[in-house]
Amino acid sequence: MKKTFAVILAICYLCSFNIAHTETLYKKIKVLTKSEKKQVECLAQNVYYEAGYEPTKGQIAVALVTLNRVYSGLYPKSICGTMTQKVEDTCQFSWYCDDYKRVKAASYRYTKREKEVFEHARSVALYTYMNYKNMQDVTHGALFFHTKDITPSWQNVRVTTTIGNHIFYKKRKA
Repeated sequence: MKKTFAVILAICYLCSFNIAHTETLYKKIKVLTKSEKKQVECLAQNVYYEAGYEPTKGQIAVALVTLNRVYSGLYPKSICGTMTQKVEDTCQFSWYCDDYKRVKAASYRYTKREKEVFEHARSVALYTYMNYKNMQDVTHGALFFHTKDITPSWQNVRVTTTIGNHIFYKKRKA
């Protein structure tokens, strides 16, 4: 009987934590400015198109790389600016060059599954945006990544980790 009561009490405690956490997150969402909401939406797009079908940890890693770039001083100082930056004819994030026209086409309709995946990417983006300064960086400061099926000719970078289908890199110290 005591074990049952202890289990019920533990479940109630965990449920109250989740509810309290959700309410706190909701309050934070409400205080985002219009500009911040736009940045979160850009981050959500980047997560979706770069890692939408990866595990959540991989999606967080892509969001972290995007934010690492923003705060590095080497890229535009906004998420949207970093995401859309081109150097000559090369986009910082390949989906932006490859898929952006298709995505923006008025005739394109998302499937139910794509909508669900995008909503998850949006949640990951919001979570990472709100907690960036206080969360553990699972990429170990990475500024770059690619899928396992390509081999870029990048120089002066070193692998920091592999998560899901992506390999993450940071610049070598001089």
